[in-house]
Amino acid sequence: MCLGAVKNRVRLIAGDDSCASGPVVSLLRCPVSTKKRARRLSRAKVYSTRVEPAARVLRDARAEAEKEEIVNRPQGQKAQCVMSTPRYPGKIAQFVPWIMSRATVWKTTPAAVGLTASQATALDNAAKALQTAFDEANTLRQKSKNATETQNDALRAALTLLQQDIRIIDAFAANSASPAAVYTAAEIDPPAVPQPVPAPGAVTDITVGIDIVSGAPILKWKGNNPGGSSNVSYIVKRRLQSEAFFAFVGVAGSSGPDARTFSDNTLPQGADSVSYTITAQRGSVAGPSTQVSVRFGVVGTPPAVQSVKLAA
Repeated sequence: MCLGAVKNRVRLIAGDDSCASGPVVSLLRCPVSTKKRARRLSRAKVYSTRVEPAARVLRDARAEAEKEEIVNRPQGQKAQCVMSTPRYPGKIAQFVPWIMSRATVWKTTPAAVGLTASQATALDNAAKALQTAFDEANTLRQKSKNATETQNDALRAALTLLQQDIRIIDAFAANSASPAAVYTAAEIDPPAVPQPVPAPGAVTDITVGIDIVSGAPILKWKGNNPGGSSNVSYIVKRRLQSEAFFAFVGVAGSSGPDARTFSDNTLPQGADSVSYTITAQRGSVAGPSTQVSVRFGVVGTPPAVQSVKLAA
């Protein structure tokens, strides 16, 4: 089995059926059958209704070339893994000057590289056509960017005037005998009547843990507040088993690392059980309280426990 670190690419070529492992800086692919490897490469192409990016076209061309190399391997020849680098750039901006340079050299001396004059000329013409198309695409992309910026400037200008005119229409309608008729004529809706934000909701999913150093109970919960709520605080009250009423013991916030978390560092040592209420509050508006009781130990009759899960 082939082993190696992942940094450069490798390519499967003809050779022995095993790969020697060693300190190589590449991902070594294990030898696979010709048919299986060809099937993998055939799935590399991703079909899309959108225009294919140039990088995908280059990648697919590499995959097709590698598949053809595998399919054309002499019968009975085994495979081995070796390191290799891409034979041409994978980005269009680097590929265009790369192919232009090679096409010029190959056209000048085609026989030196085993090509005919017509083959070298065909590649040179294709490279020049690519250069022209690449330059045109860059020009159009810049034009599109400039057009989008012009569009957004026009949009901002139109919105500024629209908002000014809507304020004028609102003022006119407010002083009109029939505001509804004004908005009907303007073909816009009247401004929404401001509604007060509802009270915070009851807390949910309360869990209780224990600080293993101090022994203090740690309460955590989830908020359930309506949209538009902000600056919500959580009022925590406590009642011991021997007490008749709940007493305030602290406040927890709704943001930050300790959001919706309260550690009761004043719980008397030796308490058998304790009950808490947690109430979400925004300014002077409070939501419903949620009560939870916690029992310590396993002997005796436990008090009622509501909405509590012991934390792991």
